[in-house]
Amino acid sequence: MDYKEFPLDEWNENHVKCWLDSIGIKKTYVEKLNEEEVTGPVLRKLDEPFLKRMGMKAGQIHMLIEERNQLLQQNSNTDSTKSVHSNVKADFSDNIGTGSEKNQTKPEKSKSSAKRKKNSVEEVQHRHFDNKLPLVHGALGAECSVERDMAHEISASNKPQTPTSAYALNDPIRLSPFRPFKSTNPNFKYVRDTVLAPETGVLDLISPCHEYKSFNKVARLDKQRLQAKFACEVIKFASACMNIRTNGTIHFGVWDRFENVAFKHGQIVGIPVKNTDEYVDALDYIEKCFDSHVQKAARLCIRPPVFIEVIQVEDNKQYFVVEVDIEPSSDIVKDKVFEVRLPHFNEKTNKVNIEKEKVMLQRVGCNSDPVEKNNLVVFIQNLKERDAWREKAELSIHENKIDGPEDLGRKLCVLLTDGKNYVNESLWYILVTNKCGEEDLKFINFLRHLKIFCVFDFDADSDVSGLYSVYKDYHETSSHFLHNYMNENKLSTSEFQKHLCLFVKKSWIFCNGRSNFLGNEKPCDENTWIRTKRKYLKKAISFICDELLPKGSFLVLFLLLSPVEKPIVDVFHEFYSEMSGMDFIVCLSESRENYEKWANLAQISCSIGTLEQRSVVGMKLSHVDATIQKMLPSTTNERHLPVSTKGLCALPTKEEEKMYSLEILCADQCDGLQLSKEEIQKIDETFYRGKKVAWKNFWLAEKRLCGEIIEREACKEVSKMLNDLECGKRFRHPVAKLKVFHHPGSGGSTIARQMLWKKRKDLRCAIVKTTYPVATVCQHAIDFHHYDEKDWKNSLPVLLLLEDYDEEYLDELSYFLMDALGSHNRHPSRPSFILLCCKRSNAPDKLCKSSPQDTVAVTHKLTDQEKNLFRTKLENFENQADFRLEFILTFVLMSKEFDTAYVTEFVGHLLKDIDLSSRETSLMKYVALLNFYVHNSYISLSQCEAFLGLQPYEEKAMQENSYASLLQPSSSPQYLHKELGPSSGTDLESIQGTARKRKGRKKYDTQTKEGLQNTGYYEVRQYDFIGNLSEQARLIFIELRETTTYISSIQIIHHLVAKEILHQLSGSRPQSEIAMEFLQEKAFLHHKFGQEEFIKFIRDLFIRRDKKSRGDNTDSLFSPLIEHICYTETPEKAIEVLTYAYERLGRDAFFAQQLARLHYNYEKFEEAKSWAETAKSHLPNDSFILDTEGQVYRKWFSYRMDKKTDGDTLEDIVEIIEIALKAMKCFRSAQQAAKSEKDSMNNSGYFGEVEVGCRLLKLLSMLDVFPKNADGEHPELVKYLLTDYIPEDIKKPWGKIHSRLKALHRNIYNALDWISEDLCYFQTDKKQSDDDKREEQVYNPRGWLKRQCKVYAMFFGSGTLIKEYNAEPKSQLIRRMNIYKHGGGNVTTILSFLSEKNEEKSVETLEKLISSYAEDPQKEILEDTDLINYIFCHFTLACLSPGSSKLLDLQILRELSKRFFKTKRVTFPASAHFLLTLLYWPDKALDKDSNSDKDDILKSAFDTLKRLYDIKIKDVAPRKKRIYTLFFLGKGYGLRKIVSKAKIDKLMTGSLDERRKKWHNGEVWKIGEVHNILERVNGWTEDGRIFAIGHAGQIPILPLHFDSVPPGNENVRFYLGFSFNGLVAYDIQKKS
Repeated sequence: MDYKEFPLDEWNENHVKCWLDSIGIKKTYVEKLNEEEVTGPVLRKLDEPFLKRMGMKAGQIHMLIEERNQLLQQNSNTDSTKSVHSNVKADFSDNIGTGSEKNQTKPEKSKSSAKRKKNSVEEVQHRHFDNKLPLVHGALGAECSVERDMAHEISASNKPQTPTSAYALNDPIRLSPFRPFKSTNPNFKYVRDTVLAPETGVLDLISPCHEYKSFNKVARLDKQRLQAKFACEVIKFASACMNIRTNGTIHFGVWDRFENVAFKHGQIVGIPVKNTDEYVDALDYIEKCFDSHVQKAARLCIRPPVFIEVIQVEDNKQYFVVEVDIEPSSDIVKDKVFEVRLPHFNEKTNKVNIEKEKVMLQRVGCNSDPVEKNNLVVFIQNLKERDAWREKAELSIHENKIDGPEDLGRKLCVLLTDGKNYVNESLWYILVTNKCGEEDLKFINFLRHLKIFCVFDFDADSDVSGLYSVYKDYHETSSHFLHNYMNENKLSTSEFQKHLCLFVKKSWIFCNGRSNFLGNEKPCDENTWIRTKRKYLKKAISFICDELLPKGSFLVLFLLLSPVEKPIVDVFHEFYSEMSGMDFIVCLSESRENYEKWANLAQISCSIGTLEQRSVVGMKLSHVDATIQKMLPSTTNERHLPVSTKGLCALPTKEEEKMYSLEILCADQCDGLQLSKEEIQKIDETFYRGKKVAWKNFWLAEKRLCGEIIEREACKEVSKMLNDLECGKRFRHPVAKLKVFHHPGSGGSTIARQMLWKKRKDLRCAIVKTTYPVATVCQHAIDFHHYDEKDWKNSLPVLLLLEDYDEEYLDELSYFLMDALGSHNRHPSRPSFILLCCKRSNAPDKLCKSSPQDTVAVTHKLTDQEKNLFRTKLENFENQADFRLEFILTFVLMSKEFDTAYVTEFVGHLLKDIDLSSRETSLMKYVALLNFYVHNSYISLSQCEAFLGLQPYEEKAMQENSYASLLQPSSSPQYLHKELGPSSGTDLESIQGTARKRKGRKKYDTQTKEGLQNTGYYEVRQYDFIGNLSEQARLIFIELRETTTYISSIQIIHHLVAKEILHQLSGSRPQSEIAMEFLQEKAFLHHKFGQEEFIKFIRDLFIRRDKKSRGDNTDSLFSPLIEHICYTETPEKAIEVLTYAYERLGRDAFFAQQLARLHYNYEKFEEAKSWAETAKSHLPNDSFILDTEGQVYRKWFSYRMDKKTDGDTLEDIVEIIEIALKAMKCFRSAQQAAKSEKDSMNNSGYFGEVEVGCRLLKLLSMLDVFPKNADGEHPELVKYLLTDYIPEDIKKPWGKIHSRLKALHRNIYNALDWISEDLCYFQTDKKQSDDDKREEQVYNPRGWLKRQCKVYAMFFGSGTLIKEYNAEPKSQLIRRMNIYKHGGGNVTTILSFLSEKNEEKSVETLEKLISSYAEDPQKEILEDTDLINYIFCHFTLACLSPGSSKLLDLQILRELSKRFFKTKRVTFPASAHFLLTLLYWPDKALDKDSNSDKDDILKSAFDTLKRLYDIKIKDVAPRKKRIYTLFFLGKGYGLRKIVSKAKIDKLMTGSLDERRKKWHNGEVWKIGEVHNILERVNGWTEDGRIFAIGHAGQIPILPLHFDSVPPGNENVRFYLGFSFNGLVAYDIQKKS
């Protein structure tokens, strides 16, 4: 489309699109602009903020704006360039002068008429005059030279002007202040392309009139010509001013109104100045141009030239505006008339000529015009009158000059607190400062109490003698350099934030080196800094503003303590640009000189006036310090902790910051807090509206400054359990757990925090921030426990609250804490740590029943006593003046026990008459969708603002007010109340009706606003999110604040309310549509703040499954949203939603994995296969992805098996077999990938291969080609699978699969063997609940293994073939399969007999198994695996029936096992070395004499087991895979001395979970029957290690819990366990 054929204003969006393509804008942005319907008129108005909001990057924005402005300029210059050539000569003669005729003094025409003759392109940009203009002596040469130059200028002027030299037609004008009259301050600067006020005539004689000269070409002439032109303009202007008796300033380097239409009138461009003396000496023409009697006066009135630097961004060329001030003081000019002869350069004579005829000039308007001859007499007669006016003006200016001091204290207060009396505690501060003198260090105490995020420090000596040397004594800091913020490793925002320790430590950025740093970071000069470090500064500030802190959450504080250099001003420019203004930037400077230099350099970005408004200048630093400290909240008082001696110890801020992963509750928390009545009411309302309880709530209730907080009855249960733990009445363990499971919104979190508040003076209390790694929390918890305690053994217990934790996190923290305590607290009289675990659950009662000893359930159901408390509380609220019940909605809902009908009615009334098409309603819908399906989800406030498309407004809500308080309507509704329970309640329609009436409320008190504006420096821009919400939204949304960054987010007051809102707002629309619309919203997905958390919530929304173990109602196959769509709509719609999510969220491999699962679950196997391959293409070595691929084929195989008919041909069967074999291949790939994954143990590939393999055997056994015999066996199948035999019927049709089928036996066997050994290492998560329909291999793997072994052996066992092959190897294999069939095929199935309920049957089977191996094993040589299983059968049988006749003596078994330690070249499995520890542990009957060889056997076995265990466990935390102890050392000798763990389990009572807990907390060792059957072993400790006496020397023993080892060197007694990790010590006790 040829856009060039049409004017810009007629372009449509397609014309614009073509133009954008032509200038090289990226395709993605071109499409976005096209979607936004950017037409020609819109293109004219495009600005940077609009493009930024679209997500456009800075480089693309810059290019687009540049090209757009050139396009506009081309259009504007089309007509003006036509007349250029005809006016060149006139222009030349007007500016330079070409003959003596023109040098004659004549009555001049008015300046305005002369300027009309000038061409619009008389002067051009500086870049065309970088070199000196060549001049030829003589009139003709000079004229030709200048004409040639003008020709060049004309061609240049036809090019569009760029914004750096000229304004586009529609560009806004940025005004610049004048240099103060007579000021020679070297710090004053002009900013290029800013605009001075228009030229002026006479005002009040004192205020100077102004005249502008661009002087663009003249400044490049030679000295003689330049001085003549400069003197001519100055003397002409000066004489006019002196005759009128007015002050004036003439400016060179500023565009006049008629010089060039491409520039604004008054636009500052500057001129190059090679030598300032040339301009100063030019005023020597004064003596030549004025009469002798006024020359001295003229000298005094015409002040020397002042050279003001013109600054601009990204340009190192130096330009100046040259200004000359004229001050005709009355005592100098009185009674004098200034006639003048002006100098002109004559090109013909190459000399300066002075006009012969004198002229008297005057200021007429903004021009200097000659006094007409017929008015000369009158003009001279009025001289005395003008002198009188001048004297009067001078007198009045002196009388009015006396000013009082500015109220800087008030200004400082408003700038930092918005007019309040205290500093906002939630606001972060970014400090920018330079060198701090020794005296100033005394007055920086206020910085200690501000919540500083980071410091940009330009003092290289700061760590030695500057601000950092003092500050680091009070706060935890981390020192950085600018380049540390580059993120060269491309970490995510959260990872990079943690890498820099941001938010937890104060980041001190040494911006210009650090003198005491040994590395290569030394200070440098300004130019070097700009060249080498400025790029890092840009990145650092961009990272902070774009990814860490949203606008409005922080304030940039410039503290100028020493002379300013340009780099510190660059910091201002970058923040100003990133924050789009000065709204949250404040400057403090005691020195006016330092400030002025900073402000004059900073004015490139911001006007001097705005800088002045946001700065406090001239206030002593000591006064600033005292003023700010007075505004600080009282919480800056020193805090204290309880100690074991019943006293207190101080907790300095720095020590508290070291433990940043803990929110510490002090003994004197909130003491000294001063709150107004209104603030108290807001805090109370915020809590009862649904926000999490704060310490202030408890403190206010305790001080009776508000009503009491209701204590639910569960609170008493928790308190009693906590007291028992504290006193050591319950089990004695260094780390104790107490769990509170609660329905969402039932007050569980409040109960947990009530416990901490009550115990804060008796225990050390803190809340764990679970966003930090367990290792970090553990270290901080230990430091907290030990802090300022003399005797760590007797330190107070630490009560740690974990909220909505992950079970894995809790287990790991407990494990780490016990390990960290080490030898300090082996046998405590009370716990060192009490973990109070508070977690939301949909089934708290069920979780409580499974472990009633240490668990409390909190439900929505209220007891009668609790109902009375709620009823009384509600009545108290009603009796309070001006209390609004709509702000205790959560309390009201809770008092109704979140009754479904009540919630439905409440939401129905709330949403009555709501506009379903509004963006706000969509926001409510999306938040409801997220909150209902993803627990604890939220959306950041800035994302919501972006979604609603809010624009900044020029008012500012008080930041210190909470979000909830800003939601308050100004009027109080009248409510109709029914009774709670039988006699009280709340009329929902009344609440809703009142809400709809308040559409016109004011944002805040108008008088407050006006009062602040009257100070002259109140102007703040912020998003009016609250003001744009309807009353319905204000009622349902509640604010959250991130615990570290304090970024605000919103969620709905309760997830049941969210559920009902989603239901009612969706109406007839399916939730799939809502979810897909949600994914389309770019404001959420692409917004920079809160993006990582939001993406995590979105991932959870689509792929996170429900788990009962996490407190959910069910175990789901897919995310609840996807399952809801499957059940209420169609599986196809669920697939469509998940596919769209995959595309929108960056083609995530795990979304592809879920799509594969979803497809095969609904028997769409081809599509499932495609998605599995897609997932694998993203993560080819991920064992879980590979396992999913295997599951696709497994499900496909099962489906084809179920659909199989008798009519299927052998070719059809081949297809089914091929699918099964592909599944097994995929599972083997998953096994290999799992081996290389160091941080996980994924064994699903082995289970999958076994299941498919056994099902495939079943398929093969059903085929006619493999018939059964009379005994029900399949000899033909066994023969085919184990030998080279192939039936003729399948030889050709199955040609491609014979080899793979014949490997089936070995593949299944290897997988079963691996699973068996794995189960011997670690405890499993078997559940006791019978109604849990879970995957057996996950939750009861030993039972699964036993069943699968039986199935596997059933197909390979054949008595017929045993007779046929007799003693051949195939016969041995088939015999082994028969053993397999009866449970003797591997260690795990053999040991499973110990847990069988029918012991007699188990004994009978074991005896049969022992007989099956060999009649005389000493004569027959068993294979290694058979020998291992044979010996295990003996130990198992000995535990069940010690007197069995089938048992061999221990000595015989030792003889049989010799090959395990004598054969060096063979690698034996871990089970063989485990047997050696059982066989060779000293026996009272056999080992009466010492024998070091037997010790060597034990030690070797122990070392090998440890090595194999380390390989097995990889980098997985040991607490995730707890060691499984198979046997214990009992009383007796021989095989009788070995006691199985299963036998001890049978001695305990209670549920499975309760029995496990007894093992964990050591209560099992208090059971008398256990003492009777187990033998205690004597040993000793050395530095935390345990040893026991072996056959001749010491044997190392592994303690089950390292914390149970007594410190030092002690004699001990313990129970000895046998595990695949070696010998384990239980219940270690000092030997008395």
